[in-house]
Amino acid sequence: MALTVDSSGNVYVADAANNVIRKITPGGTTSFVAGSHSMSTGAGVVAGSNSNGSQYYFDGLSGITLSPDGNSLYVADIGNRQIVNFRFANRMFSILTLFEISNVPKDSVFGYVPLGNPFGLRFDSKKNLFIVDTYNSRIIKIASDNTVSALAGGGARDAKGKYQSGYRDGPAADALFNNPTGIAIDNADNIYVADMGNALIRKIDTSSNVTTLALEGGALDPGTNNTGNAGSGGGSSSSGGSGGGGAPSVLYLLALASLVIARLRRR
Repeated sequence: MALTVDSSGNVYVADAANNVIRKITPGGTTSFVAGSHSMSTGAGVVAGSNSNGSQYYFDGLSGITLSPDGNSLYVADIGNRQIVNFRFANRMFSILTLFEISNVPKDSVFGYVPLGNPFGLRFDSKKNLFIVDTYNSRIIKIASDNTVSALAGGGARDAKGKYQSGYRDGPAADALFNNPTGIAIDNADNIYVADMGNALIRKIDTSSNVTTLALEGGALDPGTNNTGNAGSGGGSSSSGGSGGGGAPSVLYLLALASLVIARLRRR
């Protein structure tokens, strides 16, 4: 489940269990916005729109955010591996095409690698959209001019076409993540990523440098190249969770990222 809040205080909830989007007003009234009431449809083909906005069939809503103008919602559909835009005015759906990523070269064996289970997504102040591509362990950027690029993570692909995962700080093009999930962006456009596989909060600054926020119990050595295959759980487990029942949950990491941003805003 994920949520986003508009300027009037209305909360939009991505209800993954029911594959629908719901709205909760400041007064507590809950209403249906879009989707199909189904546990799992397995089909995300967009058929246009109808009177109740239910003609797109989600298969696990994992992320949701409002457009910069507040006129539409962008939703990460993890089961269908798509980013879907839903416009309030005409209740129309559209699917973002992300297969051709400018700085990820096409090869004769695999071609372009599509999204692998997109999770969190957020806009920055410049109207750039950032998507956490969990299975491929990378962060995708859709610029305001619709140019798509891999901002950070991913690395090289193995013989099966999977992107490299692991842990490495440094320039975004060289950095490694391990199944990242959540994302938050502060007022200065610094990006904070919940790196679930490494149980860490990673920061991508406006100069495209990746660092690790200091957490209780320490972190992996940023100079260490701990790698594995995306989705394989590679990376060290020593970075957190020992003695505490395993690695921190996604919700915990996102809450921690939110606290960090809140503290930065108070400075």
